[in-house]
Amino acid sequence: MSKNNYEGIHPYVVNQVRYHARSLMRHSAIHGVEVEDLEQELMLDYLSRKQAYDPEKAKWSTFADRILNHKCASLIEAARAQKRGSGISDFSLDAWLEDKDGEDNALPDPATEDLTSRDLQIDLEQAVQQMPPHLVLLLVDLRTLSISEISRKTKTPRSTLYGTLSELRGSLKERGFAEYLH
Repeated sequence: MSKNNYEGIHPYVVNQVRYHARSLMRHSAIHGVEVEDLEQELMLDYLSRKQAYDPEKAKWSTFADRILNHKCASLIEAARAQKRGSGISDFSLDAWLEDKDGEDNALPDPATEDLTSRDLQIDLEQAVQQMPPHLVLLLVDLRTLSISEISRKTKTPRSTLYGTLSELRGSLKERGFAEYLH
């Protein structure tokens, strides 16, 4: 049982955050993380995104569920990447500035870092930020689910999803990612 207290936050959100945190605890990729920490990650993500809610697009509960599902998927993906030893590491520019002995071992080694994939990642993040929310949601879902699974999950006809997928591909082509689409 979590010791976190979320006064002033809608009980539905609190219940969903706790549910997703407990589910994450049982996932094989998540190790060594306390349920309170996962709840805080999920709640922080929800609170930072709740301003984007548009009642004309979906019910509030659907919006909250989507945020929490996507955050869970990104936490699982990050945990799996860490297991694979993806080479992605966080660093602080402040640590580099405070280092008085001239060593910069807090910074990534440019000789071993894959700059092409990092540049591609930055370009893709910028392109995604400019896309309409319905395309971003589909893109996020496609990282872990098939069209059929997304259709069942969202109760959206596959034909509608294929139309949205076509729109997503067109948007990515316009932004210079045609060579990465197959």
